[in-house]
Amino acid sequence: MATKTKPAGASDGHRTITVCNWKPLNSGSLRGFLVLTIPPGLKIHNCQLLEVGGRRWIGLPARRFLMADGKVHYEPIIEFTDRKACWQFERTALEVVEAYLKARGEW
Repeated sequence: MATKTKPAGASDGHRTITVCNWKPLNSGSLRGFLVLTIPPGLKIHNCQLLEVGGRRWIGLPARRFLMADGKVHYEPIIEFTDRKACWQFERTALEVVEAYLKARGEW
């Protein structure tokens, strides 16, 4: 069950990411949903904490839709312009999420 807590934050250079509204859900690779906030105040809802084989990562929100053949596909709602920016964001966001969950005693 989600509870209101003080957001955790981490800095990567001049940028700070905070996490709040953790909603645990242990289903397959999914460990839960959360909200990430990045300066100057952009909130990214429906981020996912995912884990497979000891590897964790942050999934950004995507729109689910069905193709004509009945297969499920996902289209990104937001994305980074290059791999380096994405990797830096995911690395910092994951550090923040892990610190947040550790402070709550959930990790």
